[in-house]
Amino acid sequence: GNVLVKINPDGSVEPLYDPNSDAEKEPNTLSNTLQKAETQDLEDIQLGQSLTVDAREFIKMIDTGKLTFGVLNTAGDWVENLVGGTEESRNSNQFNTFLQRLRNAQLRLNKGVQTEGDAIRAMQEMIAVGDTNNSATIRAGLVNLQNRSRVLVDFKKGLINQRRQAQNVEPFDFSTIKTPAPTVQSVGEQKESGSSGTANEIEFEVVG
Repeated sequence: GNVLVKINPDGSVEPLYDPNSDAEKEPNTLSNTLQKAETQDLEDIQLGQSLTVDAREFIKMIDTGKLTFGVLNTAGDWVENLVGGTEESRNSNQFNTFLQRLRNAQLRLNKGVQTEGDAIRAMQEMIAVGDTNNSATIRAGLVNLQNRSRVLVDFKKGLINQRRQAQNVEPFDFSTIKTPAPTVQSVGEQKESGSSGTANEIEFEVVG
């Protein structure tokens, strides 16, 4: 039958293993293909969180005047960088690198089988407004990017647990994922803090 037993000398039977017993069953796991899909989703979650905290840092720079935009400002940054740069010009360089990172991120997400289209559009819009040289417009784009990145994270978390539920696998413990520290920081703050540390919570400026 389905039960492994031991037959004793006196003819009695002693069950050794019951495959139908919940206590003896091994927990279900994802197949290699589904595990690969989950790993990709987890990487996208980390990407969304990282973009969110970086956008927050640029918003702080704009609000404190440590990052400004405008035609004259752009020309000034170029000249200042020739002589070593100021805090603002270096922050401007960080922002330009961030825009390139967004280009790479939206291309990567576009290749996914299941993705969050609004997040990709927010990245594309942020890239576009990054060339406007208008601080208010760029700030609004960063806020939108923050909010859409949060939706991306929630979307990917939902995909992971839908996949697990369909395979009778335990839900994923997202508390094990630590919010990444920002990859950008105003040059002046870097000197004051010495290191950026790890962010425990993500602050959002919700609009709409």
